[in-house]
Amino acid sequence: MVSNSGKAGELVNEIASASSEQAQGIGQLNTAVAEMDKVLQQNAATAEETAAITESICGQSGRMRERISELADMVFDARRETRKSAGVTPAEAPTAENRKLLQADSGSAHSFSNF
Repeated sequence: MVSNSGKAGELVNEIASASSEQAQGIGQLNTAVAEMDKVLQQNAATAEETAAITESICGQSGRMRERISELADMVFDARRETRKSAGVTPAEAPTAENRKLLQADSGSAHSFSNF
């Protein structure tokens, strides 16, 4: 009987030790899950910030295109007036397609010397 109670005591000690190891493992898992959640929340916040910045940049680029178009029209109008006052027959206003062709010919988006 003593040997049976000794074996039972050993089994109880092994079970207690295994339970303690399991508790430590669960604690480590909880810590890892909490860290992953923190990183996930940071990534979500970064994604929201990036989306807001992207939207802002898209709006700014649209306004920039409008200003560039206005500037191109002003340059065309000024050259037309200069040619008119010099007695040269003014060319037609450049269309978007003509501008693309002129840009391709000149190799520069900033050159409107053909107007």
